[in-house]
Amino acid sequence: MTAPAVPATPTNMISNGTFDNGDDWTLTNGITITGGYLNCALVWQANVTQPAANMVQAMVPSTDYTISFDVSNSTGGGPRFLVLTEASWTTLVAEASYSDGSYSINFTTPGTIEASAGLRLAFYNDDETGLLDNISLILR
Repeated sequence: MTAPAVPATPTNMISNGTFDNGDDWTLTNGITITGGYLNCALVWQANVTQPAANMVQAMVPSTDYTISFDVSNSTGGGPRFLVLTEASWTTLVAEASYSDGSYSINFTTPGTIEASAGLRLAFYNDDETGLLDNISLILR
């Protein structure tokens, strides 16, 4: 399989990465979208997913990406989560806690993921909280 060409102007592959509403996202176990933010308040084993069908463009195997996001109002070290594929739960970015700030993380999808992959954020917060916003996923 040939990786997609990187466009001259990168396109955010995530739909509604600004969390203007709950459209395009599936939320579990207490995660909410309010006021234009993904609210990650004291949730344990919660998932936020964007299926491939809801994305502007789904992820494909053996391809380089950058995921970016902003965190604000963090407590206890900030939201703790990992980034995976939506259906197969393949880890793309290891679990970490994120305090207030802007983050950009590079990763490469393994050659073994599904041909058209969505995005999953798996939260493991105990006393960590925070707001996420401006999630983007671009080819690099």
